[in-house]
Amino acid sequence: MTQKRISNFFSKAPTAKRIREGGATSLDFTSDSSLCAAPPAESRRDEQRQLTQVSEPTTATLTMSHPHPSSPHADSQKADAGAQSFRPPLDYNFPVKKKSGESFARSCRASWFREWKWLEYISDSDGIVCGVCRSAVKSKLLCPTTDSLFLKDKGFSNWKKATEKIRDHEKSKTHLDATQRLAGLKNTPINALLSDAKAKEQRTARKILELIFSCVRFLGRQGLPLRGDANRDGVLWQLMQERVRDDPDLDKWLKRRDNWMSNNIQNEILELFAHDILRTIGATASKTDFFGLTADGTTDISGKEQFSISLQFSNDHLEVQNFFLGFYNAPDTTAEILFLCIKDVLVRLHLPLERLKGYCFDGASNMSGRFNGVQAKLKEVCPDSVFVHCANHSLDLVLQEVAREVRLVADTLNFVREVTVIINDSAKRKALYQSLFGAGDVVNLLGLCPTRWCVRVVSLSRLLACYGEMIQTFRSLESDKAVKGDTRAKIAGLLTKATTMRTVFGLFACVTLFTPCEAVARLLQGTKVTALGSMEAGKLLCKQLGTLRQDETITDLVAKTKQYAERYGLKPPHPVRSSKTPARFRYTQEEEANDQECSEVEVYPNVWKREMFEALDLVRSEVERRFDQVGIQVAAGREQAIIEAAQGKKVNVTSLKLTGFTRERLSHELDILRDICTGREVNTIRDVVSILQTMQPQTNPFHAVRGGKAHQTMPVPAHICRCIRALLLDFAQVENLAA
Repeated sequence: MTQKRISNFFSKAPTAKRIREGGATSLDFTSDSSLCAAPPAESRRDEQRQLTQVSEPTTATLTMSHPHPSSPHADSQKADAGAQSFRPPLDYNFPVKKKSGESFARSCRASWFREWKWLEYISDSDGIVCGVCRSAVKSKLLCPTTDSLFLKDKGFSNWKKATEKIRDHEKSKTHLDATQRLAGLKNTPINALLSDAKAKEQRTARKILELIFSCVRFLGRQGLPLRGDANRDGVLWQLMQERVRDDPDLDKWLKRRDNWMSNNIQNEILELFAHDILRTIGATASKTDFFGLTADGTTDISGKEQFSISLQFSNDHLEVQNFFLGFYNAPDTTAEILFLCIKDVLVRLHLPLERLKGYCFDGASNMSGRFNGVQAKLKEVCPDSVFVHCANHSLDLVLQEVAREVRLVADTLNFVREVTVIINDSAKRKALYQSLFGAGDVVNLLGLCPTRWCVRVVSLSRLLACYGEMIQTFRSLESDKAVKGDTRAKIAGLLTKATTMRTVFGLFACVTLFTPCEAVARLLQGTKVTALGSMEAGKLLCKQLGTLRQDETITDLVAKTKQYAERYGLKPPHPVRSSKTPARFRYTQEEEANDQECSEVEVYPNVWKREMFEALDLVRSEVERRFDQVGIQVAAGREQAIIEAAQGKKVNVTSLKLTGFTRERLSHELDILRDICTGREVNTIRDVVSILQTMQPQTNPFHAVRGGKAHQTMPVPAHICRCIRALLLDFAQVENLAA
């Protein structure tokens, strides 16, 4: 059975009705049948323990009452009233008695009154009585019985058996009935007691619920799983046990069946947290004038499409804020469905679609299509918005294109991938490989990860550094009969490939090719990258690749390859037979000058050179094509306009392509920005933002510049501030999206 929802527990407790005065006298004590309707012994003991805490004021109050004159036991009760009982202090001197036949004297003990708080002492007769039972008799709640030793006029005084008799009386039916009925007389009725118990239970439940929320929030922030194999297992259960260890009430609640730790309630709490986070993000984003978004989709392990959406905007201090909104299960991956998904998310967050100024997607046709893609549909709704293809993703697509088209690069990357898989997938093979190294050496081989853009050079360099050990490992495994046949066949093929000079040349060539590309990839992953910075990084990469397209580069790579060949005994390539001119085309009988077989030194550097230059040319052309985006160009143009205006240069506002702003208005606001940045060094858009961040947002940052009065802080019209912020926020969005 599933547990109930948390909200169902905290219902209003029933209002307790107080017993009217004199209501307790309606009980009939003429027969012993009234004693037979008592509750079970366990509940009576619990109530008796509660009553012992307040037995003194109860007894003191009830001893003032007098029995009804018509009661058949009036005489005995009058006698009881004459024998006054009290609770003696700790230093009270009790009289000592010595019975015949005993060698020592006995007396009442003060410790009995501390242990059993319902005991009272009669000094006249030197005896003890039960204050609870005497009070019940005086209040006509209990019939006096002669068999009770603690209801006698003189009390109980047999100190030899006092402890035994006291315990027997505490468990007797008479004492338990008196305790229950006095509780009903002094306290609230049973429905009131239930209401108090309900309130106490709700306080405990509220406290345990706060602990559950706190633990779920902690585990969620740390990215830790909540449940284990069962409800009473996992990180959340262990954490809750540690939190309630010092509180018995909470520990008792946690051991209940309905302890609010089921999977349904955990999901409910997580859903509440998620909705609260989304509402907070929506409330923060709604205060901004513009925002941008990043979206991408992938298929999870269950085959469902997971469409992720992130929101970017700038706050009042021009600081870029990035928030992940979540994964959304789209029915399909068509552009229309994904566009409706984005629109639905913005509507739920109460964000107008007209404020969307920038969006970044991958290069898939359904997202980046010029006519029917998601970016085209968003462009129809927001004409002045800018679409930017992720610069780092574009660079990764360039390298993937090279790996597909150039055989030298493709063979090298496949070789590295297969070597790392063969060695790392078996503990025995990995131990054999690591045993060839000394202490402190870097021994692990890194595989090529398709989702990480800056690990190719490290993986290739690691294999080059451990090339000799890799060959020794494969030679040992090639003849090992314990290895499976198909695995030995792969090892033999990789060993044959590893002992050729072309493989080593391919490793050095890929390291040379990927090193500047990964440097640019790290730059584009930075949080402070800008649109101008992205375009400049692409140009520098093309320039660096152009410097590598020289004969000196090939000569250096061939020299390194020959060193490895001499060190590890690599096989040179097979000699290439030179082509001869057919006899029908020859006009002389002399032998051709180049009829000898050409050696590897003469032919293969030219073959490798052709493949290396092909890879360099392909990377350069793809970088120029993929980085030449309309969105980045528009963003870079706006960014350059802001920088030039801050530097005091004249700006052509028509080139900014901003709708909703007049030319005169933009020119005026750029003049204000020029005056603000006068005398300060401005080289990037970040410098402009840093200058504006130093100003107080609640005051007028432009009035003192325009009027020449530094002491005045009169607010300016709102449309001027919005125009300046529109330019700066737009650039900040595009900078973040270009990353």
